[in-house]
Amino acid sequence: MGFIVEIKKDGLTLNSKFPWRLGIVLFMAYPSLQKSEDDLERALRFLTLDSFFDRFETTKISEKGWNLFEKYACGRNIARAFQPEVLSGINISSTDESKRASAVEYVKSEIDVWVKRGVYEFAICSGPREPNLEKCKESLRKSLEDIAEHASKYHAKICLETFDIDKDRKLVMGRVEESAKFIREMRENYENIFLMWDQSHAPLLGESPESIREYVDILGTIHIGCAMQTTEGLKDWHPVYHTAGALNDEVDLASLLKVLFNAGYCGPISVEIKPQEGQTPEEIINSAKGAIYAAYTLMIKDLL
Repeated sequence: MGFIVEIKKDGLTLNSKFPWRLGIVLFMAYPSLQKSEDDLERALRFLTLDSFFDRFETTKISEKGWNLFEKYACGRNIARAFQPEVLSGINISSTDESKRASAVEYVKSEIDVWVKRGVYEFAICSGPREPNLEKCKESLRKSLEDIAEHASKYHAKICLETFDIDKDRKLVMGRVEESAKFIREMRENYENIFLMWDQSHAPLLGESPESIREYVDILGTIHIGCAMQTTEGLKDWHPVYHTAGALNDEVDLASLLKVLFNAGYCGPISVEIKPQEGQTPEEIINSAKGAIYAAYTLMIKDLL
């Protein structure tokens, strides 16, 4: 699966296959899936017309919905993402112990459901910042230890995604150096916990691809995409490349891919894009495919 680019150099034709497992964040490309499963078959049917994507990151899905995954996405890698649920309510970094514990139990119960489906990769983010930030971090550590311990029984992997800390989402865990230190400390006891870095969040955190070079050993997943410049400031809206206001383009993506390649990153890469006003999911997916193909071509040319 994936795709191959063809490069001509010095009279020779070179072919290079995209070396990473390439995925898409399903519930962002099709935002309606965060409310109902009505568009699930439409999404899976379209995304499996070719072999470009071999990984789907999904949120909560019913047994009926899972049957559609088995019908259309058999053989592709599936990961369960908890970020939508954290951003809309459950909070594993809450300083309210009852809320924190309830969130952890929910996550653990969902892990039980998904491992029975053969899914062993999970992603989550920290909750919103509260006045006592250090206590939030203590709560987050406690929650992740409990979740990682539970996941380890299944040999499952947990990825903590970093978000902005003062622009839009304003979550507890943000800049990569602090987040990496946090994760490395946890990995002394739980080797199944990793960090997720999102290219779309980089402009909101003042980061670049070079920011992650020394942390590749603990990166479990990479998200690619764009932040958005609006009249209200930078937003975590995930427009597709070349949408008005979108930050990041093929050159930026090629730079990120080159850093990952040179640093020996072997994990998956997933594009996270969301339709803006007047756009359809299928339109932005095809646009993203073109941008990813062009970026990889630029990377290979730069390496030759």
